Order: sequence, then structure tokens, then C-alpha cells
Amino acid sequence: MVPASIVYDSRLSTGVLADRARLTHPDLRFGVTGILRQGALVMYDRSTVSLWRQDGWAIAGPLKGTRLKRLPSERMSWHQWRERHPLTLVMRAPPPAPYPRPRVPVRLDP
Repeated sequence: MVPASIVYDSRLSTGVLADRARLTHPDLRFGVTGILRQGALVMYDRSTVSLWRQDGWAIAGPLKGTRLKRLPSERMSWHQWRERHPLTLVMRAPPPAPYPRPRVPVRLDP
């Protein structure tokens, strides 16, 4: 199994599958900054806090100039995926607790 990251920008409907195995930090975990650069998504890695473009280039931080290798990928509907990969399991967050969360009063000093 190859350590990989899937990056999808829902605003532009574009996705990239990137190989992380050949990096000096193959355990990188990515997050979204909320920043757009030239209209495209900017990510960060939680290990070095380097900034990354969706095309796989690190543009700032300790890994600046590093590039993730792109892996071949296809875009398809969920129906098409299930036909090709019937044993796929989908992970999802657990449902919310059946009881309301307690409200914590917040007091602001004048």
C-alpha cells in the first residue's frame, strides 16, 4: 500500500491523488488553510506547517520546493465506483449523542 493523499477542491471540482512515500516526511497529514492563491486551494501539512498548492508543490515553509508525485486517478460517480469495487467500505463520523450537550456559561468581565 502506498501512502497517498487525495485533495479535492469542491469550488473548482478538481482533484489530485498524490504519492507521499518518497518524501522525507512520508507521514505528512494535510489540512486546508482556507486561503486561495490564484483562485486555487492552498493546503498545509501538520508536521512542518509548509504551505502546498493543489498541484503538489510546497510554496512556503521548510519543505518549499518539494513536490508530491501525482498518481493516476479517475473521477467517477459513486455508482460507478461501487460497480468496480463492490467491497468498498465507507467511513463516516458517528452520529451525534442522543442527549444535548451541556451549555457552559461564559462570563465576560467588564
